[in-house]
Amino acid sequence: MTTVVHILEVVNYLKKSMDAKSLQRLLIDFYLLDSLEIVGVSPEDYFSAISLMEDVGVDANDCLAIKIMEDYGISEIYSFDKGFEKIVKRLP
Repeated sequence: MTTVVHILEVVNYLKKSMDAKSLQRLLIDFYLLDSLEIVGVSPEDYFSAISLMEDVGVDANDCLAIKIMEDYGISEIYSFDKGFEKIVKRLP
């Protein structure tokens, strides 16, 4: 599972090294994967994430991931960001 916000983070990172056509194909493939659920984010979700920032010590998008994980009962995250290690189980 991921969110549209986190897909946007991937796009912002990859657009530096991929041409538009390849990036478009990758995004389409993401949305077509049966094994990946991409969920929307409401303003309330993001506000809750912003509220967590001071307590948790990571940025708003990372807090959003934590909030969505809590909402869906997810306890592990695949991430390069070691900041998650103090909050949830991070799988490299």
